[in-house]
Amino acid sequence: MTSAVCPTSDPPGACAHTIPDDASVLIIDDEPAVADALFFLLCAHGFSANVALNTDSALARLQERCVDVIITDLRMPGVDRHWTAQLRSLCPDACIVVISGALPIGSALRALRATTNAVLQKPVDERVLLQTLRPHGAVRDA
Repeated sequence: MTSAVCPTSDPPGACAHTIPDDASVLIIDDEPAVADALFFLLCAHGFSANVALNTDSALARLQERCVDVIITDLRMPGVDRHWTAQLRSLCPDACIVVISGALPIGSALRALRATTNAVLQKPVDERVLLQTLRPHGAVRDA
């Protein structure tokens, strides 16, 4: 079952601001199969996507240039409880979406929601992810 939560946007689980049709996306996931699947999905829907397979690579890319959207896993080496806050500090205007198979609960989830736009449970439904990124636009079939 896929769940989506978002503390600051309407509709729930969506990025709060308008994301351009050709938005730049950084996918951060240490599982190449997951990262590749997200990459091909987003490219097929007009996004300009890149992949970082570890936190060091992700941070280096974001220090060079911010992106419109950051999609990150939580269960990776180098990720701590400040990870999403660190991403937010590097790219304050980015839509940050967490996709993880192991989501925190209680106060840890509330803290995560404070620094992200959406939190999605793996395995994520493709249409839910696309609707999260484009809540007010049509999600076309690839």
